[in-house]
Amino acid sequence: MNATLRTVDGRPVLRFERRLAHPPEKVWRAITEPAHLSQWYPFRAVEMDLRVGGTIRFDDGEGTIHEGVVTALDPPRVFAFTEDAGEVLDREGENLLHFELRPDGEGCLVIFTHTFDDRPHAAANAAGWRGCLDALEMVLDGRPVEVANNWVELHEAYIEAFGLNVGSAEVTPDGWRSADRAAGRVRWELSSSPAGARIILTQTGPSALAEQRSAAQAAWQTHIDGLAKQLQGASR
Repeated sequence: MNATLRTVDGRPVLRFERRLAHPPEKVWRAITEPAHLSQWYPFRAVEMDLRVGGTIRFDDGEGTIHEGVVTALDPPRVFAFTEDAGEVLDREGENLLHFELRPDGEGCLVIFTHTFDDRPHAAANAAGWRGCLDALEMVLDGRPVEVANNWVELHEAYIEAFGLNVGSAEVTPDGWRSADRAAGRVRWELSSSPAGARIILTQTGPSALAEQRSAAQAAWQTHIDGLAKQLQGASR
């Protein structure tokens, strides 16, 4: 799937590599000129002050303008900018998007990274950017942009690839976390985002049952994976 997730300075970073059969100069125009950028980027570019420190504005089509600032510019090699996440993604701070173009024969290699804050949202980000990079390639090829109907499958595949469906155990002086009942407690937390619903499940248990932590974690992972598959089937 050609996407990796790592942590740099405490923030998650997605990285994609895509070889394109077009020279860097042509790809550069596609990522820096508003008319071209708007054809494949998630939002329409309405302002582009192409200099370091210059302002970029995107219109999401729903009444919100997302602002950013150019942070790096080295034509036709490096283009980077920040973009505010907006109020909908309340777990996100300022995103950093970085494009590097490297000559590769008669084409070029695009190295794209996205630095953000909300690690559990990495799968949604990756699935979205996969679609955007596909669209970029279509635009460069002169083909009409066709949106693939595989976002859910990509999202689930990235969840597994990045290990986002694997829980963690936290031991406190009182038990697994903070147990106020002898048999433990299970807490479900639901939240929503443009990518869909998020489930956070926390099971607390006493220190006396510490040897059961791994089994409980594995069992909950199986149950939640099954629930996700059921919900996906019901929504189709």
